Amino acid sequence: MNPEIISLLGYCGLINMGILVFWFAALLLGGEFMINFHTRLFGASSEKIMLVHYQLMGLYKLLNFMFFLVPWLVLTLLK
Repeated sequence: MNPEIISLLGYCGLINMGILVFWFAALLLGGEFMINFHTRLFGASSEKIMLVHYQLMGLYKLLNFMFFLVPWLVLTLLK
């Protein structure tokens, strides 16, 4: 297997995990600003906004594992 593909999958997985950590930190540190912004934008309650954020974060993490980290692990173990 091409080692560049394995490296690319690993780096993509790390970058996506970094994006996820940044998203979580933004919610944790600037949650009130984000809630107010989305409330004005969509007119939803703060509970609904936080629920949607956490659902999307879970989906993002699942897709990251499915498309980058698991293939990287399998190809690394098969190498």
